[in-house]
Amino acid sequence: MNINYTPLDTLEEHQNKRVPARFRDTDLDSTDTEFDALRAAFVTTNKIRHTHNGSAVTRVMAVLRTVGCAWDDGVSGCTMCDFKSYAVEGVGVAELTNQLEAVVRGFPSNVAHFELLTLGSFFHDLEVPREFRKRAMDILTAQPTIKSVLVESRAEYVNLERLVEVKARLRGDQTLELGLGVESSNSRLRNKILRKGLSDRSVRRVMEVCKEAGVRFVAYLLVKPHTLDEKDGIIDAVDGGEWISNLAKSIGVEYRIAYEPVFITHGTMLEQMFQEGSYKILNLWSIVSLAKISADRHWPVFFGMSDENLSDERLPRSCPTCSAALRDAIQRFNSSGDPSCFDGLDCACQEDWLRTVDALPSEYRAAV
Repeated sequence: MNINYTPLDTLEEHQNKRVPARFRDTDLDSTDTEFDALRAAFVTTNKIRHTHNGSAVTRVMAVLRTVGCAWDDGVSGCTMCDFKSYAVEGVGVAELTNQLEAVVRGFPSNVAHFELLTLGSFFHDLEVPREFRKRAMDILTAQPTIKSVLVESRAEYVNLERLVEVKARLRGDQTLELGLGVESSNSRLRNKILRKGLSDRSVRRVMEVCKEAGVRFVAYLLVKPHTLDEKDGIIDAVDGGEWISNLAKSIGVEYRIAYEPVFITHGTMLEQMFQEGSYKILNLWSIVSLAKISADRHWPVFFGMSDENLSDERLPRSCPTCSAALRDAIQRFNSSGDPSCFDGLDCACQEDWLRTVDALPSEYRAAV
C-alpha cells in the first residue's frame, strides 16, 4: 500500500542529519534536567496477556536512567524521541543496580512480566555495562513470580553471544524477550522520517539471532508517526503487523508485537509539527479498530497506552465523553486479547472519526 506523506519544510535538514537548533535537546546542565541517578526514570504497572496460555498477568515496566542513547548524539537520533533529555552523566554499575533494586522493592506481590528498559540500548556496553547486565539477571532470577523478562536494544548491539549470556542467567522457567524498535515496515518512513537507522535486513538478522538463542522477539511498531494522517496511520500499522508476523513465521521465531500509539515528546520534530498544527494526535477509535484487526488475524499484540510521563497529556484521545471508556477497553484487550471488550462502546464522536478514515480500503477496516 502506498502512503502519502505530509510535506515537511525541515525534512531535508533531517535527511542530511543536521538537526535545527529548535529540535536539539535541552541543556543537560540546566536545573530543569537534573535527575536522581539512583532512581529509575519511569515505572508503571498494568496487565498483559500471557503469551502461552492467554491468561492476564501483572506487568511492570521500568525505564532505568542511563547516560543516554548513543544513537542520539545531537546529529543523528530518532526524530520522535526525547530520551536523551532525561539522561544523567556518570551512571554506572552501582547506580543502575540501585535503580533496579529500588524498582524490585516496589514490585507487587504477583508481578509475572518485567520489562527492563533503559534510555537507550541494553546491549550497548557504554550505556549498560556488561557487569550490570549479569547482575540484573541475577536480581530478577531471585524473584520467584517473574516468568518473563524483556530488554530492548538497537540492532547493531545484538549478537548471539550477548543474548545467550543474559538468558543463561535466568531460571529455566523464565523467558527472555528482546524488544526492537522497528516502528514501521515502510523503510522510507522508518529511516528518512523517523531516522531509525535500521534496515529490513537488520530486522531479519535480529529475528534469526533470537531464534538461535531461544529468545522471544518483540517488535515495537508506532501507530501514526509524524507525517501520516489518521487513515495512513492505520494502513502503516496494519502493514507493519502483517510484515512482522509473516517474517517471524517464516524464520520460526517466537514473537509478539508491541504497538506504540504516538504521543507528543518534547524538543522533537514531532512536537514542532504538533505545535504548527501539521500533526494531529491519534484518535483512540483508530486503536480500537487496529485491535480488532489484530485479533481477527491472530497477531499476539499489546498496545502501549502509557506516555511514560513524557507528553504533558498530549497523547491519543477521542472526546471527553468516551476517552476514559475507550482507554479502559484497550487495557482490558491488552490483558485478554478478546475484541468483545469493545462491544457496546458508542459515542457521537465515532461518526467524526469514521469520516476521517472513510477512504480506507476494505482490508484495513474493522467492524465498528
